Amino acid sequence: MIYDIGETAGVMWKTLETKGPQSAKKLKKATKLDSDIFYMALGWLAREDKIDIKKTGKTKIKIALK
Repeated sequence: MIYDIGETAGVMWKTLETKGPQSAKKLKKATKLDSDIFYMALGWLAREDKIDIKKTGKTKIKIALK
């Protein structure tokens, strides 16, 4: 499972690198990832201080590479 989370984090990283900052919803749709693994990988990248997460509305967040 740890391997899958790391691989998913890599997919997310490459997507953000090529497409730029995105909302969590757009990033999830662009990567076509399962919700559970998507949010685990998002947490992984956040813990590693690789991404910047900002709240842009009541329920929306914007994710960008640092």
